[in-house]
Parts: sequence; C-alpha cells; structure tokens
Amino acid sequence: PGGKENNIVLTTYLDKPTFDFSIKPHYEILKEKNMIDYDRGIKLGGNKSWIYTGIGARLEWALINYFIDTHIKNGFQFMMIPYMLNYECGFGAGQFPKFTDEVYTINNEDGNKKFLLPTAETALVNLHRGELLKEEELPKKYFAYTPCFRVEAGSNRPDEKGMIRGHQFNKVEMVEYTTPEDGERAWEELLGKAERIVQKLGLHYRLVKLAGGDYAHGMARTYDIEIYIPSMDRYTEVSSVSTALNYQER
Repeated sequence: PGGKENNIVLTTYLDKPTFDFSIKPHYEILKEKNMIDYDRGIKLGGNKSWIYTGIGARLEWALINYFIDTHIKNGFQFMMIPYMLNYECGFGAGQFPKFTDEVYTINNEDGNKKFLLPTAETALVNLHRGELLKEEELPKKYFAYTPCFRVEAGSNRPDEKGMIRGHQFNKVEMVEYTTPEDGERAWEELLGKAERIVQKLGLHYRLVKLAGGDYAHGMARTYDIEIYIPSMDRYTEVSSVSTALNYQER
C-alpha cells in the first residue's frame, strides 16, 4: 500500500561508486566529447530534444543492438511495430484514459483517435487483442525496439537536464503472453533477463519493489531497476518489470 515513500529496496548489485575527483554531469561530458548536440536538437525539436552525433550515435546504436541480439538469443521474437497507434491500444494496455494527457495525439481526417506510442509495450500487449490463443501456442515471447514519445509536461526540474527526461527516446521492450499457471515463471524470466543486461554493462543498481500507489493500476506487481547517477547523487529507473495477471485479457 501507499505511494513512492513505501517502495522497498530488495537487492543491490555491485558497490555504489565513489570518486576522488569532481564529478561532471553527463550532459557536460557528452557535449565536450561531441557525442550529443543539445543546441541543434532544441533548434530542430524544441525543449527536451537532442541529437546523437558521431561516436555518440554509434554508442546508442551499439546498445540497442546489444539488447536486440541478447533477446533473440534468449528466444524472444523481434517485432518492428507501428509508431502510430489507435486509441484501442492505449485502452487495452490499461494506460488510457488515465494517461491520455501524457501522449502526443494525432488529428486524422477520418476522425479516428491516434497517438504516438509512449512505449512499445502499448503495442505489444495488443498484438492478440480480440484473438483466442490455444494453450499449446503459449508462451509467446516478443520484443520490440522503438523510439518512444512522451509529453513530459511539468518535468522541468533543474536536475533533469540533458537526457534524464525527453520527448523522444529509444527503448527496447519485452512482453510475454502465457497461462496463469506459468505466470510466475514468466515474471522471473523477464526480471532475470532485465537484471542480467544491466549487470553485463557493469553498472551498480538497486532492485526496488514498488508500492501499490506507485505503479500502473492495470498491473499486479512492478519491480524497478534503478541505476545510480553520481553527479545527481540519486537513483533513476532504467528498466521496469511488471505482471498484469489477467488484466489485459479481460
């Protein structure tokens, strides 16, 4: 029960890093190394936009490919999905109507409501909407790489400069369909795979169990993987693993 203040740290990986020199924020380092162009990103896309340049673009693409290759090796099917979705996708994922103000909506001549996806999950959990799946077809394991689009209104805190929050960012998302009896196994699999990816990157993180008031109403349980950002002296969520039980099915 309760909100963010009741979240519980379950485990940590590696020791919190310490430094014997002054720590620079990520946006200063990336700018100095010509990996990110914030000024021209704002010129092209407005506030909370940036451009990956040179080795910065290659590093971003390398991370995406690392995630893709890992998930394929783990038996998940790679999906290239639409970035523009219909309203039913947001509703079926349990994100609408609560979060309709957090997505970019699109005006269509045919009058149908469409929006830019805020996360690939919104599309992946709707792949089999309106279908009946046979038990022997399960589990179905999917993942997708997409840019994600979010309004991020009211998130202009001074410590959220750079890439902490943006209107567009890249993400790789896993989703698994299975039976109620197999749900716990699927949960452990997704959580383990998310943790191992961060571990192989050599990052210190903590695994946090969210209180009921801090995760989406359509989910039954959510754990966050939070990495430590030294320049901010705080932990920030980089991966989230949830189980919806039969919410989306219903």
